[in-house]
Amino acid sequence: MTARIDGQNAENTIVAVEGTRGGFSSRYFIPAHQIRTVTMNFAFFPAIASGNEPLVVDLIFTANFEDEHRVRGAKFRSVHR
Repeated sequence: MTARIDGQNAENTIVAVEGTRGGFSSRYFIPAHQIRTVTMNFAFFPAIASGNEPLVVDLIFTANFEDEHRVRGAKFRSVHR
């Protein structure tokens, strides 16, 4: 599985899926008709957001068979210090 933020080019992207016995790995997949927890890390340089406001974007996931799934209006909290 891969993920991207619509309209942005990440320097680095990591997507990890929770396994059936816990733990996360980029090697795990989501079986058809099941739900799993997914974590994502996106690195951008230069930054695509600033300040304390959340970043609101559309996420696009690409599954193993190239099917795209969109999550509209995903919110990410600021990590600026």
